Amino acid sequence: MGKIERQLIQMEGYLRDSPKMSLSDARTLLDVSDSTARRLFARLEERGSAIRVHGGVQSIPKSRPEYSYPCMESRRLAQKKRIARAAIDLIGPSRIIFLDSGSTVYQLSLCIADWLRAGRRETIRLFTNSVKNLQALSGLAEIQFIGGKYREHRQDCCGFLAEEALKELNFDLCFLGADGCDIDQGVSCTDMETARLGSLAVDRSRRRIVLMDSEKFRAGALFTYAPMEKLDAVISDTELSPALESRLREKGVEAHLK
Repeated sequence: MGKIERQLIQMEGYLRDSPKMSLSDARTLLDVSDSTARRLFARLEERGSAIRVHGGVQSIPKSRPEYSYPCMESRRLAQKKRIARAAIDLIGPSRIIFLDSGSTVYQLSLCIADWLRAGRRETIRLFTNSVKNLQALSGLAEIQFIGGKYREHRQDCCGFLAEEALKELNFDLCFLGADGCDIDQGVSCTDMETARLGSLAVDRSRRRIVLMDSEKFRAGALFTYAPMEKLDAVISDTELSPALESRLREKGVEAHLK
């Protein structure tokens, strides 16, 4: 057995006991340089033992529950409604806004619909890939639907056409959801297509706000789409621990707890 194979087996053993391995962890375990650790991370990913994340690798869960919008829509609904109402106050002078798919951003869409019916904003342009958001806001403002491959389980569109559309757009503000969050790694979701769209929305927006209840900070999701340093604000609920709130602020992220 060669040296590299022994190192890979050691790393796989580490990942059986710990969900993540950082560069620092690899240096300590194997007594190697950062560049060697990165090459080993790449080899782990090639053999299907782990997936690369910001600053290291993480183990691949043996089974991951499929996201289901109908299951998520009513989960922690009271918290999602409070988060959505708080998000309205952060729109400010923004005129061009992207609304991500997901059950918490849908609650924001319902709040924006009420806001528009009350005549709170005359000129606003909305973009979304979410069928639910489109239904909530249709007829109330100029809304552009980002089409592509339709996903019934997420009630949205994704894929090449959606990504190409986002690459040509510039937003004042985007509101994003998340399936999980690790403050060291960033916000994440359960599939690559959602991650690619989230990453594009972040890159094409001047201001980026994530809406997620505190449960998401205890949940892991496979694909990170943005490190915390790329975000401007997170809106969550008051169940978020003071320690996590403090760490968000250390990352330069506004924390709004409702």
